[in-house]
Amino acid sequence: MTASLLWLLLVPAVEPAEPDRPLDIEQEEQVQVRLVLVDVLVTDRSGRTVPGLGREDFTLLVQNRPVEIDTLDSGCRAGATEDPGPRSSGQPFQAPAGDGRIVLLFDHHHMDMGERLDTLSAAREIVDGGIGPGVQVMVAVLTDGLRILQPFTSDTDLLSAALDTMEQDVTIWARLFDPPFRPLTESGYFRDLSRLRDVLGGYDGAKAVVLFSACLGRSDANDLWYLDVAHRAAESRSAIYPVYARGLEPPQGGKRTEPAGGSRALARLANESGGRFTRLTNDLSLGYSRAVRDLACRYTLGFYLEDSGMNQVM
Repeated sequence: MTASLLWLLLVPAVEPAEPDRPLDIEQEEQVQVRLVLVDVLVTDRSGRTVPGLGREDFTLLVQNRPVEIDTLDSGCRAGATEDPGPRSSGQPFQAPAGDGRIVLLFDHHHMDMGERLDTLSAAREIVDGGIGPGVQVMVAVLTDGLRILQPFTSDTDLLSAALDTMEQDVTIWARLFDPPFRPLTESGYFRDLSRLRDVLGGYDGAKAVVLFSACLGRSDANDLWYLDVAHRAAESRSAIYPVYARGLEPPQGGKRTEPAGGSRALARLANESGGRFTRLTNDLSLGYSRAVRDLACRYTLGFYLEDSGMNQVM
């Protein structure tokens, strides 16, 4: 009995065999597949949004060649809605039904003190009247750089506080860019616009930037900067909705170097980014109403970008 027990103790334990492991040949295969998203607003001839469309209703061209639409997301819960019109004098602001993220952006590069007060008053009407259910708003200003005073929030008290800060902070309010203090080029202005789009790229979904501005810059120059706006708009999925801060006032004292009641530069910003330009109205809140309505009925088309140079062995 003792001998048998001793023999069992002397038998070495047998470890289970390890599973076969793949041979490491120190090579990696890197494959990059990019899904490109294109946000689309569809309206009929009267300006009403059009819900209920499918992939077969769209033709997507890339470099003038049709590409296959791989995905389609539709967000039109409000159904067909009218294009908002300007409010009459004394009519309270009421945001249309919608959801999404909207930036209230104040262009202090191109607005004097009176225009800043007018646009700030319009923003307060928007906040006090209700930004709309499901909407989040950011408050930012272009001054000596990009200043974000309030990140996206639906809390109207925080938004009101941010607007108060913009008026009371002397480093924001007192900085004027009129001649002879205006920079020689618009490079800083476009740089700050680009920085904002980089910030917005960190948020999912389509977004709108309501740009209060009185910019009267040229639209037939600075093509590379406008091209950068278009690229960053696509990457960050953020369209610019400029609002001409002078309302019905003709630009440059009535001189017809620009279209009446507007600016070719602001119109090009809207066109390059997929937004809409609001002009010829003293209702400076109209651009916000349009942005909310448009975000409420967006189609997002997706297609896979073929990148033949990305499949390689490292």
